[in-house]
Amino acid sequence: MSRMAAGAAWEKWIDRACACPAEYPFGTKFILPDGSKWVCMDRGDAIVTDQNGVIWLDLLTKKARYPHGKIVRVEVRR
Repeated sequence: MSRMAAGAAWEKWIDRACACPAEYPFGTKFILPDGSKWVCMDRGDAIVTDQNGVIWLDLLTKKARYPHGKIVRVEVRR
């Protein structure tokens, strides 16, 4: 079993965990427009906040929620 940066096995977090930029601590919650809640459990080199303040998240899903690169508003709870 491989682990995410936060130490948890990714297989147990499908449809609940995401990779988020390093300025957000592990455990930060991101709520998507559909009401789904995602917990920051991982990192990645391409997972950043861009110069316009857009947060890039990588959702751990079996099926994509949004087309690649689609921008949606999220609520952040630290």
